Amino acid sequence: MAKLDIKELARRGREDPVWWVNEVVGNELWSKQKQIMESVRDNPRTAVRSCNGAGKSFVSANIVAQFLTNHPESIVITTAPTTRQVEEILWQEIARVHSKSRFPLGGRMLKTKWDFEAKWFALGLSTTDPNRFQGFHANDILVVVDEACGVESQIYEGVDSITTNEGAKILLIGNPTEPEGEFYKAFSSPLYNKIHISAFDTPNFTMELGREIPGLTTPRWVAERKMEWGEDSPAYIARVLGDFPDVSMASMIPLSWVMKATLLDVPPKNVPRTLGVDVARYGDDESVIVERDGSKVKGIFRFNKLDTEEVADEVITRFEEFYGCELVTVDAVGVGAGVADKLRHRGYPAISFESAERAYAPTRFNNKRTEIWYGLRERFRKSEIGIPNDDTLTDQLSNPRYSFDAGGRYCLETKDEMKRRGRPSPNIADAVAYAFAYDGKFHSYIMEDQNKKAVEKKDTVNYLLKRLMAEIKEEKNVWY
Repeated sequence: MAKLDIKELARRGREDPVWWVNEVVGNELWSKQKQIMESVRDNPRTAVRSCNGAGKSFVSANIVAQFLTNHPESIVITTAPTTRQVEEILWQEIARVHSKSRFPLGGRMLKTKWDFEAKWFALGLSTTDPNRFQGFHANDILVVVDEACGVESQIYEGVDSITTNEGAKILLIGNPTEPEGEFYKAFSSPLYNKIHISAFDTPNFTMELGREIPGLTTPRWVAERKMEWGEDSPAYIARVLGDFPDVSMASMIPLSWVMKATLLDVPPKNVPRTLGVDVARYGDDESVIVERDGSKVKGIFRFNKLDTEEVADEVITRFEEFYGCELVTVDAVGVGAGVADKLRHRGYPAISFESAERAYAPTRFNNKRTEIWYGLRERFRKSEIGIPNDDTLTDQLSNPRYSFDAGGRYCLETKDEMKRRGRPSPNIADAVAYAFAYDGKFHSYIMEDQNKKAVEKKDTVNYLLKRLMAEIKEEKNVWY
């Protein structure tokens, strides 16, 4: 390489990006990373859906460096859903490529910018304003959308506006956590070359590089996730298999499960009758009281424009008339705290439910509200709950969406988030969740393994997972 002049080096760097990364930067790529680099070279648009720990940011950083340094007067724009994802993940990787390259790559490296000249640079943008993408024009332009599933649709419009020329390239890369949106649509679009990475493709499973690679997903991590989440969970499907969960799984409780529950005649359970109370915190919302009789939603009572004293009076009336009622669970966020206090002061067994508090299983759920909704979800999944055939209740139960945070925990959509997308607050559904929140069944749903299936295939991967799962269980003495 030392005998090549700068023009020859740039030509070969453009034509053979994998060679450039290996020989100039000194980084080692594995097969899927090589495939992504070659796809960006050969295709205007590339979409990569990937498991966790596949080296997505690493390969993206190398692509940015290879494209920018080998295309004079080029522009590279990177974006991601949050400032942290831009600054602390991708651009730290870019800076590392720049600083540790075997040969100096040149230019001036800043926090989210790599400058060569006025019209030759790479820039990291975190924005919800598509107008910030205006004004970038070059014969050779590359846009990298990192964690592409979380980027809003209007940003994709901004990306499209600056990639209209023949030399433009787009790379979408990320975990496929949401079965909707522009990233999801890319995998059914003929415009994109599509690449899929499962955890089972990565080098620590295949050993294609002859050794374990630090920082990439490991068989032990996959075994732990299989035990914790179960193979049929959206988290496992997205973060281990690198696939989009089923479209119906966008809702915490799929509509089909809710509809089925309206037809079920579930047997009575030996559980005390309880009330769930959701207290209105907005002028147009309702306060709701739900009666739970064993595994059934028995009655629903809705009230408008009541103060806390009046809501407490209505709860007492329902408690006294609901023979055998032993417990009241009240949403104690905001004005609901006053209702719970008034009930206790009058001698009634009221529990204050704090939605944002730490979950009982904090490694699986971001807060208590998400946790009790998941418990409710499991009742519907197992056909262990009966509800009235009420259209409003059906809609409210099936509408709240969920996502996953960086730790793979379930996160239920908040009431405020629902209002921002034009959906009413699910007050009735929340009251149902509160009514079913406290009993032994709830804890069994939260703590039991969601996948008891035996590993049937005795191939190397499944045998390894089964052995690791047994070791983890013995080490931690867990409940799986």
